[in-house]
Amino acid sequence: MHRRQVAPAGQSTRIRRRLKSHPDGHGGWQRPWGFSFDNRICGACPLRSKCVAGKKGKGRTVSLHPQEALLQQARAFQQSPAFAEYRRRRQVVEHRLARLVQLGIRQSRYFGRVKTRFQLLMAATVANLTLVAAKMEMMKVARGMNKLFLLG
Repeated sequence: MHRRQVAPAGQSTRIRRRLKSHPDGHGGWQRPWGFSFDNRICGACPLRSKCVAGKKGKGRTVSLHPQEALLQQARAFQQSPAFAEYRRRRQVVEHRLARLVQLGIRQSRYFGRVKTRFQLLMAATVANLTLVAAKMEMMKVARGMNKLFLLG
C-alpha cells in the first residue's frame, strides 16, 4: 500500500488518514483512506489551481481506492514479461468479439432464445467463414495462384 503521496509540483506527504464517509453504491457506507497535504504546502504552490479544487485554507486531499493494493498488483503484472502472452491472447479474442458486434450481435432481431441463438450462430459462422476465406486468400497469394472467388 502507498506510504507516501506526491503532488504534481513534487511535494510529498506521509499524512494518511480516514476521509469523510460516503455511499458505496450498494446501500452501505464506506470511509476510505487518503493522504492530506498541509495548507502551507498547497497555499504557496504555483500549481494549486490545477490540483486543488477546494476552498482557500485547505490543502489537497487524495483518496485511495478501497482495492488499492489489488490495483497496484495488477499494474505490476501489466509491466511484467508474463503479461505479454496474456495480452497477445486477449487481443485475438477482443478482435473476434468486435467482429461479432459488427455483425449485429448486440441486439437480437428475433424474439425467443432459440431464434436469438440462431442469429448468434449465423453471425459466428459468417465471421469464421470470412476469416477462413481471408486465410485461404493469403495462402494462395503467397503461392502465386489466382485469387479465390466466393460464390454468393
